[in-house]
Amino acid sequence: WVVVSQRSPADLLLSAELSRMVSLHSTDLSVHHTLTAPVEGWTGLTGRVSSAMLARILPEGFAQAPLSRVVVCGSAGFTELLRSAVRELGLPPNSVINLGS
Repeated sequence: WVVVSQRSPADLLLSAELSRMVSLHSTDLSVHHTLTAPVEGWTGLTGRVSSAMLARILPEGFAQAPLSRVVVCGSAGFTELLRSAVRELGLPPNSVINLGS
């Protein structure tokens, strides 16, 4: 599962590439875009990534699986936001892998 959080549709990164990957690996890959400043007509997720958002899109039992990991790439603030959301889901802090910004 991939969650891409951006401000607006113009900011979406690698959208075409991710769509192509999903078409090739639809049973193993799911991509969700969320916008913090959605435009009229946007039908995807909105707002900052949160534990509630992750709980809606991650598969059932994800937090309980012993090898579940969350990989994050972004600012220090975004990384902390994700760490907090993952803790709320019940994953241990070491389940977050930070690739940096």
